[in-house]
Amino acid sequence: MTDATMKATLNPDARPPRPGAFVALSIGGTLGALVLGSGGRLAMRGVTLWEHRPHLFSLVGTGTVLLWGAGFGMAAAALRLGLEAGFGRWAPATSPVVRLTSFIMLCLGAALLVLTPWTLPRLVLFPAVVVAFLAGFEALWAKASRKSAAEGTALGGHLT
Repeated sequence: MTDATMKATLNPDARPPRPGAFVALSIGGTLGALVLGSGGRLAMRGVTLWEHRPHLFSLVGTGTVLLWGAGFGMAAAALRLGLEAGFGRWAPATSPVVRLTSFIMLCLGAALLVLTPWTLPRLVLFPAVVVAFLAGFEALWAKASRKSAAEGTALGGHLT
């Protein structure tokens, strides 16, 4: 381990700021319900239109999709927190671009695992929803990180 890596690992102020777990999970859950849930429901509708299948709609089904979206959003937030903690502990000198790229690739990979069977309409519509979620999540993550850094770590900004 280099001297710079050791200093960054031992000095919490050298780590990039990140929001606390509650804030991150709240962002993920809320944005997940709004973007992944409602966007997923729209993508489902698009798939049925594209594949000329019967259109089914129910309030219970829509509620279920919104809850799944919230759950996946919270899972993405937990993944982001875990990656930041892992990079902060084992590779603190890693650039923010590498950290973000790792997060995006893992989220898109997880989305492809859930998205079966793979059909052209699904591969076109659902990843677009995931990318929209990731863009919004990262914008809110950055805003919460700046706020966490301005307030110090009083709200649990750094996980150890």
